[in-house]
Order: sequence, then C-alpha cells, then structure tokens
Amino acid sequence: MSRQFREELDAAALQQAQALTAQFKAGNWQAPITRMIPEGAPRLKLGAITVGAKNSLVTINGKALAEREGATISIKLAGGLRIKCLKIEKDSVVIAVEGEDTPRLLQIK
Repeated sequence: MSRQFREELDAAALQQAQALTAQFKAGNWQAPITRMIPEGAPRLKLGAITVGAKNSLVTINGKALAEREGATISIKLAGGLRIKCLKIEKDSVVIAVEGEDTPRLLQIK
C-alpha cells in the first residue's frame, strides 16, 4: 500500500483495507453473481462465439470482443451502452455493463 494512501486513511479504515487485501491475496474473494438477461431483452444480442486454444471471441450487437475487452454497444433506446467482456465459454459469455453492480450472463439459445 502506498505511503500517501496510508496517510489519508484513519486507523480503522487502514486496518479494514489491509484485511480485505489479505482476503483477496488468499483467494477468499466472493465470485461475482451473474444474472440472466430477461428473455427477449432488446438491448443485447449475442451473436457468434468462437472458442480457441489461446483466444476466444464473441460478437454482441455486431461488435467482436475478446475476454477483458470493452466496447460501446449501439442500442435503440439510449444510443450506447458500455460493456466489458469478462469470460467466454462455448455457449455463453459473462459481461459487465457500465453502471450495473452485477455481471450479466448471455447464452446462445
């Protein structure tokens, strides 16, 4: 933890930050909860998924993404929706939508 950051925290906050850091390093971190996009949701359309030995790609609303890549997806209602591809599987993808706390699971029908 940087010296400057430590100087800005009070003792209780510093202790809490150190405890959380120790939990994370030990692998004791809760996996994100994913939720299904409601059936027929018009905003996000999962296209093709290509799973490769080294790289996997997915298309969402016509944009190709690899894991850990982000993009602004065009949607009818509000212009653009910023997403990030978190994990690609053979028949599903987990994404993070900017402004939402919980990742979303998109599946091929």
